[in-house]
Amino acid sequence: MNVTQITPSLTVLDEVTKEPKLFAHKADIYLEEDYVIQTFESCKAVTAGNGPILDIFCGKWKAAGCNPKRWFDYVGRAKTGVVSVDLRIVLIHDGPQRDLLESNGMTPYAFNTTPCNLPVSVSSKFKFKLLKSKIESF
Repeated sequence: MNVTQITPSLTVLDEVTKEPKLFAHKADIYLEEDYVIQTFESCKAVTAGNGPILDIFCGKWKAAGCNPKRWFDYVGRAKTGVVSVDLRIVLIHDGPQRDLLESNGMTPYAFNTTPCNLPVSVSSKFKFKLLKSKIESF
Protein backbone atom coordinates (compact mmCIF):
# COMPACT_ATOMS: atom_id res chain seq x y z
CA MET A 1 0.00 0.00 0.00
CA ASN A 2 1.18 3.49 -0.77
CA VAL A 3 -0.51 6.37 1.07
CA THR A 4 -0.83 9.28 -1.34
CA GLN A 5 -2.61 11.96 0.70
CA ILE A 6 -2.41 12.69 4.42
CA THR A 7 -3.44 15.60 6.57
CA PRO A 8 -2.84 16.43 10.21
CA SER A 9 -5.82 16.22 12.53
CA LEU A 10 -7.09 19.48 13.94
CA THR A 11 -8.37 17.78 17.08
CA VAL A 12 -6.53 14.47 17.68
CA LEU A 13 -3.04 14.71 19.19
CA ASP A 14 -0.44 11.99 19.56
CA GLU A 15 -0.38 10.94 23.21
CA VAL A 16 3.42 11.01 23.43
CA THR A 17 4.56 13.86 21.18
CA LYS A 18 1.41 16.01 21.52
CA GLU A 19 1.71 16.69 17.78
CA PRO A 20 -1.36 16.41 15.56
CA LYS A 21 -1.89 12.83 14.35
CA LEU A 22 -1.72 12.26 10.62
CA PHE A 23 -4.68 10.69 8.86
CA ALA A 24 -4.66 9.01 5.47
CA HIS A 25 -7.29 10.21 3.00
CA LYS A 26 -6.10 8.48 -0.15
CA ALA A 27 -3.99 5.42 -0.79
CA ASP A 28 -2.94 3.11 -3.58
CA ILE A 29 -3.52 -0.53 -2.73
CA TYR A 30 -1.88 -3.28 -4.72
CA LEU A 31 -3.96 -6.45 -5.03
CA GLU A 32 -3.26 -9.72 -6.77
CA GLU A 33 -5.41 -9.75 -9.89
CA ASP A 34 -6.37 -13.40 -9.27
CA TYR A 35 -7.70 -12.50 -5.81
CA VAL A 36 -9.89 -9.73 -7.24
CA ILE A 37 -11.24 -11.99 -10.00
CA GLN A 38 -11.90 -14.92 -7.66
CA THR A 39 -13.68 -12.68 -5.16
CA PHE A 40 -15.86 -11.16 -7.88
CA GLU A 41 -16.71 -14.57 -9.36
CA SER A 42 -17.60 -15.85 -5.90
CA CYS A 43 -19.90 -12.94 -5.08
CA LYS A 44 -21.48 -11.88 -8.37
CA ALA A 45 -24.53 -14.15 -7.95
CA VAL A 46 -25.38 -12.96 -4.42
CA THR A 47 -28.80 -11.32 -4.19
CA ALA A 48 -30.19 -8.70 -1.84
CA GLY A 49 -33.93 -8.21 -1.76
CA ASN A 50 -35.19 -8.61 -5.32
CA GLY A 51 -31.92 -8.23 -7.22
CA PRO A 52 -28.21 -8.83 -7.40
CA ILE A 53 -26.09 -7.23 -4.67
CA LEU A 54 -23.89 -5.77 -7.41
CA ASP A 55 -26.79 -3.51 -8.40
CA ILE A 56 -25.96 -1.75 -5.12
CA PHE A 57 -22.22 -2.33 -4.86
CA CYS A 58 -21.08 -1.58 -8.41
CA GLY A 59 -22.39 1.96 -8.72
CA LYS A 60 -23.57 3.18 -12.10
CA TRP A 61 -22.50 -0.08 -13.74
CA LYS A 62 -25.06 -2.16 -11.83
CA ALA A 63 -24.69 -5.95 -11.98
CA ALA A 64 -25.07 -6.14 -15.76
CA GLY A 65 -22.05 -3.92 -16.46
CA CYS A 66 -19.96 -4.86 -13.46
CA ASN A 67 -16.59 -6.58 -13.63
CA PRO A 68 -13.92 -7.27 -10.97
CA LYS A 69 -12.05 -3.96 -11.46
CA ARG A 70 -15.22 -1.83 -11.49
CA TRP A 71 -16.51 -3.53 -8.36
CA PHE A 72 -13.30 -3.02 -6.37
CA ASP A 73 -12.98 0.56 -7.66
CA TYR A 74 -16.52 1.33 -6.48
CA VAL A 75 -16.19 -0.18 -3.00
CA GLY A 76 -12.75 1.44 -2.70
CA ARG A 77 -14.30 4.91 -2.51
CA ALA A 78 -14.81 6.39 0.95
CA LYS A 79 -18.21 7.85 0.07
CA THR A 80 -19.62 4.32 -0.32
CA GLY A 81 -19.05 3.70 3.40
CA VAL A 82 -17.24 0.41 2.77
CA VAL A 83 -13.79 1.91 3.45
CA SER A 84 -12.76 5.01 5.36
CA VAL A 85 -10.24 6.36 2.81
CA ASP A 86 -10.29 6.59 -0.97
CA LEU A 87 -8.38 3.65 -2.40
CA ARG A 88 -6.94 3.45 -5.89
CA ILE A 89 -7.02 -0.25 -6.66
CA VAL A 90 -4.00 -1.41 -8.65
CA LEU A 91 -4.29 -4.96 -9.98
CA ILE A 92 -0.99 -6.84 -10.08
CA HIS A 93 -0.16 -9.86 -12.21
CA ASP A 94 3.10 -11.58 -13.10
CA GLY A 95 5.48 -9.59 -15.24
CA PRO A 96 7.28 -6.23 -15.25
CA GLN A 97 4.67 -4.55 -13.04
CA ARG A 98 5.18 -7.13 -10.27
CA ASP A 99 8.96 -6.98 -10.69
CA LEU A 100 8.95 -3.20 -10.29
CA LEU A 101 6.71 -3.36 -7.24
CA GLU A 102 8.83 -6.03 -5.58
CA SER A 103 12.10 -4.25 -6.44
CA ASN A 104 10.75 -1.35 -4.35
CA GLY A 105 10.11 -3.66 -1.39
CA MET A 106 6.35 -3.97 -1.89
CA THR A 107 4.26 -7.12 -2.20
CA PRO A 108 0.68 -7.10 -3.50
CA TYR A 109 -2.02 -8.29 -1.10
CA ALA A 110 -3.21 -11.78 -1.93
CA PHE A 111 -5.84 -12.97 0.51
CA ASN A 112 -7.52 -16.35 0.26
CA THR A 113 -10.92 -15.88 -1.33
CA THR A 114 -13.83 -16.83 0.89
CA PRO A 115 -16.95 -17.63 -1.13
CA CYS A 116 -19.73 -15.16 -0.37
CA ASN A 117 -22.00 -17.95 0.86
CA LEU A 118 -19.55 -18.90 3.63
CA PRO A 119 -18.57 -17.04 6.80
CA VAL A 120 -15.19 -15.33 6.83
CA SER A 121 -12.61 -17.18 8.93
CA VAL A 122 -11.15 -15.61 12.06
CA SER A 123 -7.71 -15.37 10.41
CA SER A 124 -9.20 -13.53 7.40
CA LYS A 125 -10.98 -11.10 9.73
CA PHE A 126 -7.69 -10.49 11.53
CA LYS A 127 -5.83 -9.85 8.25
CA PHE A 128 -8.51 -7.39 7.14
CA LYS A 129 -8.47 -5.58 10.50
CA LEU A 130 -4.67 -5.38 10.29
CA LEU A 131 -4.85 -3.92 6.76
CA LYS A 132 -7.58 -1.48 7.80
CA SER A 133 -5.60 -0.34 10.85
CA LYS A 134 -2.51 0.26 8.69
CA ILE A 135 -4.56 2.49 6.39
CA GLU A 136 -6.38 4.40 9.12
CA SER A 137 -3.48 4.94 11.49
CA PHE A 138 -0.83 5.98 9.00
